[in-house]
Amino acid sequence: MNRNWEALRKLWKEYKMFSNPVEQEQFYQERIWPLIREGFSRDIIGGTKYAASFHTVGRTPEPIILSIQAIDAEKVFLLHTLDNLDECDRIAKELGLPVSRVRLIEIQKGDIEDIYKKVRDKIVTFSRDQRLAVDLTGGTKAMAAGLAMIAMTMAQEEYSIDIFYVDSEYDKEENNKKKRRPIAGTEFIRQLENPRHVFTDWVRQRARTAYAEGHYSEAVRLLQEVARQEGRIDPPEATLAQAYAAMESGDFVRAHEELNYLIQQLNEPAHRRHPLRIKIHELKAQKDAFQRLNRLIQVAGTDAELEPLADPVTIRRTLSIFRSIIEYRMRENRLAEATLLSYRSLELYFQHRLARWGLRTARPEWAALRDRHGVDLQALDERYREERRRAIDRRQADDERPQETGDDSLLSRKTLDLTVSYFLLRALNDEPIIQWKNLPPGRLLHLASLRNHSLFAHGFRSPNERDSQLLIDLVQELQEDRFYDESDPWTFERLEVEAW
Repeated sequence: MNRNWEALRKLWKEYKMFSNPVEQEQFYQERIWPLIREGFSRDIIGGTKYAASFHTVGRTPEPIILSIQAIDAEKVFLLHTLDNLDECDRIAKELGLPVSRVRLIEIQKGDIEDIYKKVRDKIVTFSRDQRLAVDLTGGTKAMAAGLAMIAMTMAQEEYSIDIFYVDSEYDKEENNKKKRRPIAGTEFIRQLENPRHVFTDWVRQRARTAYAEGHYSEAVRLLQEVARQEGRIDPPEATLAQAYAAMESGDFVRAHEELNYLIQQLNEPAHRRHPLRIKIHELKAQKDAFQRLNRLIQVAGTDAELEPLADPVTIRRTLSIFRSIIEYRMRENRLAEATLLSYRSLELYFQHRLARWGLRTARPEWAALRDRHGVDLQALDERYREERRRAIDRRQADDERPQETGDDSLLSRKTLDLTVSYFLLRALNDEPIIQWKNLPPGRLLHLASLRNHSLFAHGFRSPNERDSQLLIDLVQELQEDRFYDESDPWTFERLEVEAW
């Protein structure tokens, strides 16, 4: 309500008594309009500060003046056609706006695309944390439609844009039909909800797109936004995305916790019909895989690590998780991370095979190998040296300088690295390693040399796509039964967005 409502109501009665349109307009401009401006309420704006406001200008400038006055933005953009440039001058002059504060945007009448492009070019010059306003009051329907479209679209791109409209009531008995004015004092500024904020389907679709592209944290944020708008708790699909986001960041404990919580959610009455219910057995298998991986992490470096390292199911499921992460890194062209995790996967498999022999790579107990498996340690040392020597000789024949020499003693080693583990397994005649045709000794030395000379170890080389793909293919092979003493048909596959 206008603060001068009582005075304006009396003046409006006088206004209606005029029969001469010229005198009536003069009375309006001199007596009524100043009181409308003075008493116009900006309560709906409150203390909100706007970096800029955009207004469509038509033949009636008064509502635009009220809107600009109420929004009080730092910059004022006036969208006008060539025909109503004079109205822009009146608006700026009456409000006392300095030239530095006003920007004119000339548009083609009825050309929504022209409006969209020109306003967008201005909006992107502001940061996303600056608040903007658009006013649809003036101009043609096409001008208002174009401005509304850009407001909705830019809101999807995380720009803070509020939509306003100056509304009013009209007197059916007013006799000036040529220039019909709203009843003085009934003008008020209304804030319109942006459909992209009101209707959560927009946000939910963005969440589905983010999830499908592997941007799980963004999917979580959007799904939580939908839940807040709808007054609900976070849905199961947000928990699933949270689990995969944790996996991507290497927080496998959190991934396990989120999957455990997700299964609990799906067992609640409120979610008995949720689409993810049909995937609950797969979710339980994924939870089990993370539980096994977390056990590996928990006991790493202790005597207790032998048991989980020797377990074929634990290692196979862990490597399946690693393979999934590697594939997503490659999809995002994060070659270095994919390559490093591929090396770690290869190393973990060697640890597994040695654990089957009762050996830890951190502190190998040679006497235990002799006592448990009847291995002649001296003969083993000789076979190990011979395996390495032959591989190195082949590399020298190809004019490649090997990274390591072939005359070091196995039994004097306190730790076993990637290369030593491989040749030790060959010396033990470990069947999966011996039968691994795609990883002969020369190739293993080549891959180890690349890692040792990379930016992530002791050199400056960057991984190339060919060698990285070779490593990734080796990790993929490790999902096959022939590499394990027990069969396990399960592999880790992320649930697709269609699952929810």
